[in-house]
Amino acid sequence: MPQEFDVPPASASSPAETMRPEADSVQTAADGAPATDDRTDIASATTDLSGTAADIAETSPESTPECPATESFATAESPESPTSAEPGTAPPAADGPRVLQVGERVRGRIVAIDDEYTQVDYGGAAPARIRSAELRDRSGTMLLRIDDRFTASVTACDEFVLLSLGKKRGVLDAARMRDALEKRTTVNGTVQTVNKGGFEVRIGRVRGFCPLSQMDTGFVDNPENFVGKTFSFRVLRWENHGRNIVLSRRSVLREEAKTQAQELRKQLVEGAELDGTVKRLQPFGAFVDLGGLEGLLHVSRMSHSRVDDPATIVAVGATVRVRVVKVEHSGTRRERIALALADLGPDPWASVQEQLHIGDVLTGTIVRLAPFGAFVRLPMGLDGLVHLSELSHQRINEPSEVVTPGQEVQVRVLHIDLDKRRVSLSLRRSAETSQPAPRKREPRRERTAQPREPRPSPTSGGVSLTHTMAEQLGSLKAKLRGHA
Repeated sequence: MPQEFDVPPASASSPAETMRPEADSVQTAADGAPATDDRTDIASATTDLSGTAADIAETSPESTPECPATESFATAESPESPTSAEPGTAPPAADGPRVLQVGERVRGRIVAIDDEYTQVDYGGAAPARIRSAELRDRSGTMLLRIDDRFTASVTACDEFVLLSLGKKRGVLDAARMRDALEKRTTVNGTVQTVNKGGFEVRIGRVRGFCPLSQMDTGFVDNPENFVGKTFSFRVLRWENHGRNIVLSRRSVLREEAKTQAQELRKQLVEGAELDGTVKRLQPFGAFVDLGGLEGLLHVSRMSHSRVDDPATIVAVGATVRVRVVKVEHSGTRRERIALALADLGPDPWASVQEQLHIGDVLTGTIVRLAPFGAFVRLPMGLDGLVHLSELSHQRINEPSEVVTPGQEVQVRVLHIDLDKRRVSLSLRRSAETSQPAPRKREPRRERTAQPREPRPSPTSGGVSLTHTMAEQLGSLKAKLRGHA
């Protein structure tokens, strides 16, 4: 039983009073007076405690095997000594020998790499070892480097400390991400979840983050569609020993598209037919991905007739067969590719002269109205215009006062313009059996010249205009002379 010592309580007075008993004891010893030596009692108590500890050690069962104690040379001021220990790892010893046990996890730093073993400094007097094969990938490339830190388990403590990664090989996957960043190679990862700013991607035993803007070349409408799928990524950033890894799928897609575009430009000639995928729709047409390049399929080239909504012809994600119409500024930022549907069928304008003549009366359907008239779909697939003035015999302000879309009407062909591909029609003249004959002009009547009467002269009693003006001018001159 440990021996208890009676220690006088510390007084609340000054430090000088606290040190006074020691001064008295020293003074008594110097005087040679017989006094009880407290040091002898303390030494005997220490001997009793040592014996008790020895008895406990003899009766205790076998403990976990320990590695030989090695004197620690890493102090708190040493920059290479680890400042904090990971959960489950042994904290570094500030002073005294450090004893490791089998199964203990330690964190160390690589100091040397050989073909068979790699030397690891874990804070002891001598470095530990780990088989170099555990630090290589399947191709035999060493993933870790000198001064890299990792956590491993102690597997043996015979002549030297032997470490092993075991099943926790996340440090190798993190090192693989670093190599991918430096060598600009791609890695395969699976999208796990969607968070506030992007996606969490699992690559082997490590996790990476892919921002929302780096998942695709365009805007991502539904991020949930990417969850559970595996893609190729490029490492943009590797920080904090692999704990912060930023990935990008967008850069991979752009590089693939750039390579495909170089091969595709060799096939882009006018008249070539290619397969493409509709990427997005606009009121003026559809953008088609040809495999690295995008072309515009205008609404005017989707059908021989007018198309108001491109969604009635094509859909997003559909595969279409298109024909190259024109390529402008190839290989530059202003590159433009004009496309047309390849399966439009025969052009009705090619045989319009045989099927359509001026004066023909046809039955058509009103397809749309405009402020200036109504468009009629003719049986051969062409659209003709009935001007506002040709809709009715009476004056109207809007086409809706006479016709409505979808109504069948009979129209007469007034004019055909093959160059501009326009047909002028008339609704109010459709009831006429034939064109009105031109009005006959009557011959002009010949006028007979009538003799003019002679002008009256002043001598014959008449007064002419010339005579009157001469008299007035003469009287005016006389008045002016009289005043002078």
